[in-house]
Amino acid sequence: MTYYVVFEGRVPGVYEEWEECKKQVHKFSGNCYKGYPTRHEAVAKWRAHQAKKSKMKTFLVLSLLLTIVAAVLYFILVSKMLECKRDEITDIGFIDPDTMHVRTIEEPLYNRDTPETLLRFHFILIVIKMYEGEVEVFDSLTKEPILYKSCFLMLKSVWESFIKEDQSFQWAPKLTWRANKKCAKQPKGSDLCGYYVCEYIHRIVSERANNERNKELRRKREKISIEERFKAIGEELAGFFLREVIPPSGEYHYA
Repeated sequence: MTYYVVFEGRVPGVYEEWEECKKQVHKFSGNCYKGYPTRHEAVAKWRAHQAKKSKMKTFLVLSLLLTIVAAVLYFILVSKMLECKRDEITDIGFIDPDTMHVRTIEEPLYNRDTPETLLRFHFILIVIKMYEGEVEVFDSLTKEPILYKSCFLMLKSVWESFIKEDQSFQWAPKLTWRANKKCAKQPKGSDLCGYYVCEYIHRIVSERANNERNKELRRKREKISIEERFKAIGEELAGFFLREVIPPSGEYHYA
C-alpha cells in the first residue's frame, strides 16, 4: 500500500488513497506530493516538512522584528545627529551599528540574516569618551565583557594610531573599559535591547545637562511602565518624521 504526502496543495497532509491525494493537487499551481511505502515514513516526512516550515516562519518573524528595531535605532541616531547639529553640540559623534559590531569585526564576510544569528543578536551602546580615554558600555542585559573583546581590541588599535597622529591634546595612552552598572535593564526573557539603546542615546544627547528639568524627567521616567517609556521613543520618532522627512524643507525629505 502506498501513502501519499501532499506538501503543497489545497489541503496539505497525509493521505491513504490516491483519489483523495489527487483532489488536493490536480490543477493546483505549485503542487508538491510524494508517495511512501509505509504510513510511518509518510508521517515522518510530513512532520519534518512542518517543522521546517515552522522554523522558516520563526526566521521571518525574527527578521521583521530585527529590521524594525534596527530601523528605529537608525532613525533615532539620525534624529540625534540633527539635534547635535542644531544645538551646536560638537563633542558627540555616531558610528553606524549596522556596519560596525562584534561579528563584522570578527568575520567581515558573515551573513547576519540567518535564524541562528537573529536568535543571538543583542544591541548594546558603546560610548567613547575621548578626553577621558574611556569606553563606557551600556548593556541592558549586563553580559560578560569578554563578549565585546573584539570591539575593544579594535578600538584599542584605532586609539593607538589616533594618539600618534593627533598631538593637539594630551590623550590618555590607553583606553579603559567600563560597564555602566546604573543603566536601565530590560526584563528577563524579553528582547527589548534595541529600545533600551534608543533610550540611552536619548538621555546622553537630550538630557546631558544636569539641571532640575532633566533631574525631574529622570524621576518621572523611573515611575512609569516600560510600555510608556517606549511610547515616548515612538513619539520622538514621529516628531522627527514630521519635521525632517515629510515637509519638502526637511533635511531628509525625498520627493
